[in-house]
Amino acid sequence: MAITLIVVAFILIVIGLVGTFIPMFPGLPVGWLGLFIAFLSPNCTLSIWTIVITLLLMLIISVLDYVIP
Repeated sequence: MAITLIVVAFILIVIGLVGTFIPMFPGLPVGWLGLFIAFLSPNCTLSIWTIVITLLLMLIISVLDYVIP
């Protein structure tokens, strides 16, 4: 189960990175989802504060992306 979570998280983070350059994919939300799935893995050492801070940054940047084109 842990390996599956890590593989899915890696794929989502790669898609998120590609999405920052190709506008077809929503880069930030997909990348953050990959980070969150990696957090759910028992092998991950991310703290809850890392997840919360990156969530807030992702939300702010996503809103600014639509407000300031």
